[in-house]
Amino acid sequence: ETRFGVPNNANFNNLNLLQPRAGVTWGATDNLEITAGVGRFSGGDPSVWLSNSYTNTGLSVGSAFSADPLVIGGFDGVNLPQAMLDANTASGLAGTGAVNLVDPDYEMSSIWRFTLGAKQHADLSGMGLGDNWLFGVDALYTIQENPNIWQNLDLAQIGTAPDGRPIYNSQFGYGANGALMLTNSDLTPKTFVLSGYFNKDIDLDRFHSTIYAGYAYTDAEDVNPATSSTASSNFENVAAIDYNNPIIARSNYGVKHNFTARWDIGYEFFRDLETRLSLFGQLNSGKYFSYTFDTNGGSDAFAGGANLFGDSDDSERRSQIYVPTGPTDPLVDFSQLTQSQIDELFAFIDSSGLSEYAGKIAPRNGFKSDWWGKIDLRFEQQLPGFRDGDKLRLILDIDNFTNLLNDDWGIYREVTFGGSGHNAAIIESEIAGGQFVFTDVDTGAARQNIITNASTWQINFGVRYDF
Repeated sequence: ETRFGVPNNANFNNLNLLQPRAGVTWGATDNLEITAGVGRFSGGDPSVWLSNSYTNTGLSVGSAFSADPLVIGGFDGVNLPQAMLDANTASGLAGTGAVNLVDPDYEMSSIWRFTLGAKQHADLSGMGLGDNWLFGVDALYTIQENPNIWQNLDLAQIGTAPDGRPIYNSQFGYGANGALMLTNSDLTPKTFVLSGYFNKDIDLDRFHSTIYAGYAYTDAEDVNPATSSTASSNFENVAAIDYNNPIIARSNYGVKHNFTARWDIGYEFFRDLETRLSLFGQLNSGKYFSYTFDTNGGSDAFAGGANLFGDSDDSERRSQIYVPTGPTDPLVDFSQLTQSQIDELFAFIDSSGLSEYAGKIAPRNGFKSDWWGKIDLRFEQQLPGFRDGDKLRLILDIDNFTNLLNDDWGIYREVTFGGSGHNAAIIESEIAGGQFVFTDVDTGAARQNIITNASTWQINFGVRYDF
């Protein structure tokens, strides 16, 4: 409180929020049902965000960072250099260890949710398609109020970068972990989801089948995705322009297009003992990611790891890139690059879609990884149980059956979540003379890595007894 004018003893007591809700269901006809709803919803935020204040007081845990080869050059992977230990102890004694706190004016985050849906049972026999059809459509719109964000109170603006973003510096030497406050943004991110589906059941004596297909379109925004239990990760693991004042962008969790399908087919080769084969398919657009700078931290013995925008080295790859207009862009000095690197950079800008933002800062989560699709398979066989009416079911599940058929199918790729989020750090840069000085280009950082667990087939056997 002495340093920042904010006490670190605030908690979640006496946080009140009125959550009115209303819903209506209207049977418009015997076959058409319409639903609508509106309400405010809150809750579910991890209590660990509060506990961080008790475990990170600035005194209980010291903090020291060094990128100096003279300090870390002899590190054997087990025994920390004495200089690091001494610096960490000094940090704890000086009260500049990691500090987490809750804003005394913190408000519970909430969303207003508006829904509208319809279900239609239809007989399409006149078209030769039979009856027992179900069609549905749903729309969802949400507005978030008081979204959670984290701010580093130790950062003070000391300048402005060539593209207009702020440059920060540590006020009290808190270093990499900072003095991080859980607070609220006054921005209101919104989400819109539109989905539709159909379902068809067929029952013919011993033959049973179900066909289902659905599609969902999602346009979701957030201010901070809040991916972690710790304040430092929530502050750092998100691409940003202004570290302490994040803005609305596409959500980390949104999938723009999502197709799903299911086909069940069952036949009773023996009366009341069904043999069933089920196929489940999905196809969705890729996960969003951001193009960022790789901004190196300081190399002084204990510089706090500040990068060229003043953030800690833990998150050196989360500053959204400025996209140059061309080799003569007045905001960029290309003299440290070879001609082949310059050619590589602008070829990549053209091919990746970054050219749309020439002369601007590329948006957070403005780009998508590849589409992904797979088919899962289930086989079930019913057998008689020990008593009348009991059934024993043998189950075979094959997850990612497509990959079992062909090693090149069902492969899921994305720009993976690293130490600073789903970011592709393609440009190394410094700032000098009012310009960005590009020092290296690594377009390979945008490669999409195979996510092994989602890309490989897996077979499971199961037994179930129904009684």
